[in-house]
Amino acid sequence: MYNSMLGSNSNTLRKVIQADYQIHPRAPNCWTAQVLDGFQGLSKCDEYVRAFQIGDPIRLQEFADDLRLQLRKVWKTDDDHAPHLPMPRDSVAIYKAFFGVPFPSSVRAPVGTPHHMYLNLSRHVLRNVNRFRLRAHTLRADCAIWSREQISPICDRCSLHEDQDEVHVLFKCSCPEACQIRRRYIELFQWIDHFSQAEACVQQVSIPMVSDFLSQQNNKLPHCLSELMDLFMAGVDQSQTDWPNDLAEGPQDIVT
Repeated sequence: MYNSMLGSNSNTLRKVIQADYQIHPRAPNCWTAQVLDGFQGLSKCDEYVRAFQIGDPIRLQEFADDLRLQLRKVWKTDDDHAPHLPMPRDSVAIYKAFFGVPFPSSVRAPVGTPHHMYLNLSRHVLRNVNRFRLRAHTLRADCAIWSREQISPICDRCSLHEDQDEVHVLFKCSCPEACQIRRRYIELFQWIDHFSQAEACVQQVSIPMVSDFLSQQNNKLPHCLSELMDLFMAGVDQSQTDWPNDLAEGPQDIVT
């Protein structure tokens, strides 16, 4: 899109690009600021920013290769899951351990899909749940990887000094808002052995427990995940939390 705009013969478009670039230091939500922020973490970040500053096109093949390399780093980190680690660290291991739906034993049996895919959920809830499952979110543990640890992975909502990852958000964060959500969906948590109803937190978490929790055939589970996502994304990922309710829920049916 940026390269296409540079090749446009519209003087108005060029002026808009220049004006947007001029205001980006004091307007963090403008288009230029978001593009420059997207370059962070890439190996040739300085080269892309420089091209943007002087109005040169970005070499798409190099950019695509750089982005692919970064994605591989995020999904397959150096510290692959090992037996001595209590929880998986890289995204592939996390997805397999927590979210992956196992293949049936019979090769002729249909492949199962997650329970929430069968429910009549709003676009907002469905988007939140899928982002949570695919690690396409902005929890601090994931942001730390993308920013090359310029952002701390430690949760900034509680005093546990733990990484703000999926397990922490689901079970352990002791901030009042997260605890309130767990109390509101108490039936999802009360079967867990180490769940403290007084604190609304789980003291000890294991891989099978996380997998069993996320595999519950309970229609309230997607809503619980979505509310936790809204809570922890607020102020970080405004693309979803700033939507008015009617936009977040998608178009409504008109009854005539």
